[in-house]
Amino acid sequence: NEEKILSLTEKAIQQKVDLLLFPEAVNLGYFILDPTRNKDEAFSLALELAPDFSSPWVEELKRKARRGIHMACGGLFKIEENKLVNALLLFSPKGEISAYYKTHLYHLKEIREEDFVIKGNELKVVDTDVGKIGLSICYDLNFPEVARTLAL
Repeated sequence: NEEKILSLTEKAIQQKVDLLLFPEAVNLGYFILDPTRNKDEAFSLALELAPDFSSPWVEELKRKARRGIHMACGGLFKIEENKLVNALLLFSPKGEISAYYKTHLYHLKEIREEDFVIKGNELKVVDTDVGKIGLSICYDLNFPEVARTLAL
């Protein structure tokens, strides 16, 4: 998925797009939440595949953003040796990266996101050249307080 994201980003830059949005888990997909998989094996694989915030892939996205595009990219990222976050990274043309960690983790029967990722503890609004952008991820939107807080 990472190469596809870089390719789509390049196309967006060529088309002079101001803001490019990628969905949650775009880098690895949702295999980690597949209830038919062994949880320990899924977590080990995610740790092996997940980039950290200074990985070559993240650095390449940062370089591309510097060519004049704001870009939001959601995915699983490694923050410590054995810890993952479900994060949304917002890249700016100034080379800045704002990171938001999902605050409302999904839990339904055998699918428990908290078994794999660390929960975020704050909402984030980023002031950009295209306006203020409130960051949230998927299940966060089931809680009206998130949108209300971001709008204030």
